[in-house]
Amino acid sequence: MMNEFRSERFAMILAGRWRIWLLLAIPVIAASLATVIRAQENHYPKPTDLPNPYRLVEGWPTHTTCESTSS
Repeated sequence: MMNEFRSERFAMILAGRWRIWLLLAIPVIAASLATVIRAQENHYPKPTDLPNPYRLVEGWPTHTTCESTSS
């Protein structure tokens, strides 16, 4: 009879402690996940901040206007 009482009491103590640990662990896990997600955000520059890859080259042929050939 005494062993049953001890095992039930031990189980109740563990159940109470698990609730406390769970309540403490949830905010810690949420904070760590928020930190990880925030750290993985990609920061791309705006297109206007990027260098222009197109340059004019001296002596390169250009298109002529078709105004003179139209009838």
